[in-house]
Amino acid sequence: MREEGIHLPWWQYLLLALADVEGNFFVVNAYQYTDIASATLLDCFTIPMVLVLSCFILKTRYRKLHFVGVAICITGLVLLVISDIVTGRDTSQASNAPKGDLLVLIGATFYAISNVGQEFVVKEFDTTEFLGMVGFFGSIITCIQMLILERQSIRWMTTEADSEVWLYYAGFVFSLFCLYVGVPQMLQKSSATMMNISFLTSDFWAVLAALFLFEAKLSALYFLAFVIVIAGVIVYHLAGNTQDDGEGSGDHDRLDERHDPESSERGSLQART
Repeated sequence: MREEGIHLPWWQYLLLALADVEGNFFVVNAYQYTDIASATLLDCFTIPMVLVLSCFILKTRYRKLHFVGVAICITGLVLLVISDIVTGRDTSQASNAPKGDLLVLIGATFYAISNVGQEFVVKEFDTTEFLGMVGFFGSIITCIQMLILERQSIRWMTTEADSEVWLYYAGFVFSLFCLYVGVPQMLQKSSATMMNISFLTSDFWAVLAALFLFEAKLSALYFLAFVIVIAGVIVYHLAGNTQDDGEGSGDHDRLDERHDPESSERGSLQART
């Protein structure tokens, strides 16, 4: 039974909010163990997960070259994880790189679930309902989880953190606010897969931050993995639109005609004339 005033049952929005909160939770915690360069690049794991979920949930039909591009991206991610394990990085930015890499991959999986669900809601219904319901349930989940897992951090924030720390938090919150307001608008015109592909541009900024702000020492394998991921992105773009956007558009037209008998009848009359 659907709640009055919303298009989906409340528990489905609860699950979407849970996926979104846990995605942020795992990725943010990963920064305790790995550096910004690895975390940002591994976050690309969202792309193949979104592609798979889109095929099964949204019934999106991809071309073979799309899968080739994603496979190349995954190759780069695997190489990055291997480089973290082999080199055994243990610096102030990467105290336990393999553990941090695993947390990022888990968070990316949750992000993929949230992104695909968000694409479905904003295209079928509206952005206001999604932002309102996910924001409502997400706030409740965050408060409960924070009181259970982050009590020491809350105590430190309220007793020891200085104004500089609070400014960093304010900047982070403002950035997420802009992201969550802008993403639904993008998904109405594009797809979750294309959105995450576009997010790869943030990797360039992550490399600059790692080198110049955090003075991280990146291995040659990292740069090789970075080049491979970018090559996968290029291949994905060369594949063009998904078949639902191009060749599959006729299926949508025929579906509309089945829902509109008058339109179908007009088409038949025009064909006979």
